[in-house]
Amino acid sequence: LTSVALRQIARPAMHALATQARVNVNMATLHGLGVVYIESVRFDETSVTRPDIGARRELLTSSIGRALVWSMDTPRRDAFLNRARIAHPEVFKATKSKLDQARRSIVARGFCVSDGETQPGYQAVSTPMRVASHEEPIAFNCAVPTYQLRKNEIEQSIGPKLVAMVRTLESQVGVR
Repeated sequence: LTSVALRQIARPAMHALATQARVNVNMATLHGLGVVYIESVRFDETSVTRPDIGARRELLTSSIGRALVWSMDTPRRDAFLNRARIAHPEVFKATKSKLDQARRSIVARGFCVSDGETQPGYQAVSTPMRVASHEEPIAFNCAVPTYQLRKNEIEQSIGPKLVAMVRTLESQVGVR
């Protein structure tokens, strides 16, 4: 399944979630030791958080990057993290606990959260998508200004809705 085909399949579901939850919904994959956005749907067209397709983010300092890390099988993840550790030892050391926390959260709830790490005043929730072993990792996130959130909304409402959307997409493309 190519990312182009997946984008076409995912876009209606991303739009529905963006409208229902009043958030921006993004899809990303790996690019070198970073993250590149391959699809983005805005709830609010004036939003400054919507990255354009092709925009890049840091892998270890973003929830979508950490979701991508935990979407990989163990040998690939270990090799990838070793490359990241060698290339960016300071960042790797500073973010190791967040990476471990993301793993625990993804195992327990299906998603991980970032509170202002990529952009102050915004929260993001991210989840990995299961893909065939020969395909590039894919993850989705929702980003929203903190002032628009009710207490615990990202963990209790938006995160579970994002996971449900991704699990439906996995069923649609036959990787579940």
